[in-house]
Amino acid sequence: MGPASAEFAQAPAAKPGSDRLERVAKYIPGEIIAFYILALGILNSVDEGDGLRTPVAWGCLALGTLATPSYVYRLASKWDRATFVNAATSTVAFGVWAYNLGGIFTYQGWYVPWLGSILIGAFTVVSAFIELPQRVIQE
Repeated sequence: MGPASAEFAQAPAAKPGSDRLERVAKYIPGEIIAFYILALGILNSVDEGDGLRTPVAWGCLALGTLATPSYVYRLASKWDRATFVNAATSTVAFGVWAYNLGGIFTYQGWYVPWLGSILIGAFTVVSAFIELPQRVIQE
């Protein structure tokens, strides 16, 4: 093994699917990601027997789902088909990404790791074919 091969062999192994999960997260506004990760961190520290844990987790998922397209529309320079496609893609990305983090899906017993990996892979493939409509530039 040459020097380059030795360095490669010593590199830490990446968590399976982590690069795909990061790619999906790029479709989602950073503020939504920050909110949801913070909320899950808090919710995961709450006792499982707390009656508010599940409804608050549902509320956080709903807020993230509704805030994602709203945020995309808010930042858009104009509301057109391209903005709609971007908002829809971002919203689906949020759902796939949120499922992979567990949260309410884990609390309800609905989280299946291998299914999450398939969803990430499927979204990655399908999103590669999504093209935003060309905007007409008016000068």
